[in-house]
Amino acid sequence: MSAPSNQSSSSSPPPTNPLPSSTPFSTAATSINPSILTPTPTTQVDQTPYPTPHLSLTTPILTHPTTATLLTFSDKLLLTITQSGILSQWFEVPLSTPPSYNPSSDSETSALPDTHLTPRAILGGGKGARETRGMVYAAKIGSLVKERRREKGGEEEGRVLVVGFGFVGRGKREGDEVEEEEERREREEYEGVVGLVGRLLDGGG
Repeated sequence: MSAPSNQSSSSSPPPTNPLPSSTPFSTAATSINPSILTPTPTTQVDQTPYPTPHLSLTTPILTHPTTATLLTFSDKLLLTITQSGILSQWFEVPLSTPPSYNPSSDSETSALPDTHLTPRAILGGGKGARETRGMVYAAKIGSLVKERRREKGGEEEGRVLVVGFGFVGRGKREGDEVEEEEERREREEYEGVVGLVGRLLDGGG
C-alpha cells in the first residue's frame, strides 16, 4: 500500500506581504496631490484712488494743526475733524427737513445751528459740556452742508451726516481769569471749526 503523498506547505511560495516593512501605510493612501503643495500666489493689492469723492483740508486752530476730511456717499456724508491723530467722538445728524420747518425762524440766528437738526451721539459722546459741544458742532456743520447745497442750487439735502471729532484736551483749571480765557478759546475753536468746514465745502478755497 502506497503511502499518501505528503504535500508540504513549504513547497508553495510564501504569501507576498503587500506592504513593505518600512511603510506603515499604503502608497495609495499616502499619495498627495502635488498641486496641494504648490503655494497659492498672493493676491496682488492694487493702489487705486479711493472709490468715493473726498476732500481734505488742514489749518491751525488754537495752534494745533486741524484736518477736516469729507467723504461723500450716495446715502451719507462722512466728515472728520481731527487734531494730533485723535478721533474720539462720533455724531449722526439727519439732514432731511421736516415739512413743518420754517427756514425764516433761523434767519436771525444764522451763527447758530438750524433748530430742526437733532444730532445723536453714536460713539464716545461723553457727558456734560463735552457732549454738548460735540452736538453743537455737529448741528452747525449740518447747517453749513444744507446752506452750501442751497447756494449751489442743488436739491434739498436729505442724507445723513456722520461727524467725527478729535480735539487736543486742554485740561482743567480754576479761577475767574482762567474761565474768561477758556471762554475765549472756546469761541476761537468754534469759529475755527466753522471756518474750516466752510472752506472745505467750498472746495478748499
